[in-house]
Amino acid sequence: MNNLLDDPARVFDYARLYPVSVACSLLYGHRAKDLDSFWFKDFYHMMENWGEVLEPGANPPSEEFPLLWYTPGHWKKRIYETKQLRSILWNKARDIVDKRREKGEKRDCLIDEKLDEMEKQGNWPFPNYAFNNLMGELVEAGADTTANQVLTLIMALAKYPWVQKKAQAEIDRVCGPNNPPTFDDFDKLPYINCIVKEGLRWRPTARSGLPHRVTKDDHYNGFLIPKGSTIFVAVWAMHQDENLYPDHMRFNPDRFLNHPKLANEYASSPDYDNRDHYGYGAGRRICPGLHLAERNMWRIVAKLLWAFNIYEPLDPKTGKTVPLDENAYNSCILVSPLPFEVRVVPRSEEVLQAVKREKAGALEFLSQYDG
Repeated sequence: MNNLLDDPARVFDYARLYPVSVACSLLYGHRAKDLDSFWFKDFYHMMENWGEVLEPGANPPSEEFPLLWYTPGHWKKRIYETKQLRSILWNKARDIVDKRREKGEKRDCLIDEKLDEMEKQGNWPFPNYAFNNLMGELVEAGADTTANQVLTLIMALAKYPWVQKKAQAEIDRVCGPNNPPTFDDFDKLPYINCIVKEGLRWRPTARSGLPHRVTKDDHYNGFLIPKGSTIFVAVWAMHQDENLYPDHMRFNPDRFLNHPKLANEYASSPDYDNRDHYGYGAGRRICPGLHLAERNMWRIVAKLLWAFNIYEPLDPKTGKTVPLDENAYNSCILVSPLPFEVRVVPRSEEVLQAVKREKAGALEFLSQYDG
């Protein structure tokens, strides 16, 4: 939030910085301190290449027709280059951790916990390459997806100012200008939860979920689904179904006023007809990180709306509003808004000073993940 005060034009970058910093802190014990950090810059450089490789139509269907793998083309070179780039990234991350641990510095994070466990037992179930990539995959899954949804929410708040006003009225009643919302306020700020749900419904980053493989022959409504079939959850199609979500093209958090719980509670409920959305997938392979993602997005939206008004940008020459294109998204397997700008304006002097006061405490807490 202080970054936005200092450099509001880079809201797109800071919206991506936050989720990867959270993920790397939890998993590696190191945070992405700024936009020049290895944990931010190198990560997104790899993810942009990874997204291009997996973009629909980027490669021939060599899995379905193996002979196509032997056809010439730049696509194969790009796959190998991205694979190498990914290995370099996560091997370097492991090297940073190993050098820290050699100095006797262990941190409260997943990789230290697992390395301690394996060293104690003398059991290394993974080769180093596999272990390093496993830890990296957790960052990939937890950071990029949340960043995409946070950007969608920021765009939606700028495009639909009535949503901001409704949420801010709720926040002001509960928190006031001197007390930023915390997750303890979840039950008292139900409309923030509605905004998060609508972002996942309106523009899900995983529009077709991730592919599932059928492990044995199955039948559904008289149709045979053979073993080995690839199944996609049609998330986008369901979210744009007028019968499930009337006026589906419009960003309208009011549609979730009757869904006050977190997404995981509806996903695990036997009352499947009362599902809120399918933004995290479905079934036994639903996103395992949805608990963290939900809380991340709730905190970001609540604090941004407590502190700032978010507007569409102005043309510097005419002073007129430049409308954001709410359909300007890339076509990667995990879709994200194309780069955009918004105006971020502190709501009051009191809020501005409260944001600045919080910075010292935040930096003190985060110092355990520096270096």
